[in-house]
Amino acid sequence: MQQLKAPRVIADLHAHRRAHTAADRPTPGLNRAATYLEAKQPYLDYHIALTLGWPIATGVIEGSCTTS
Repeated sequence: MQQLKAPRVIADLHAHRRAHTAADRPTPGLNRAATYLEAKQPYLDYHIALTLGWPIATGVIEGSCTTS
């Protein structure tokens, strides 16, 4: 997520959840995604990490980049 976009994404997830709830459609995935992002929001400042030269990757990327 780019700088300051996490709050917008979280708000959008909540808006979709409310719309689905109003239409009587369950949204467990939206709830889990919003809760996860809310909990991890302090760690989503990628622009700071990049500025400090910290590596940013995921387990999938790191796992595929190992040497044999």
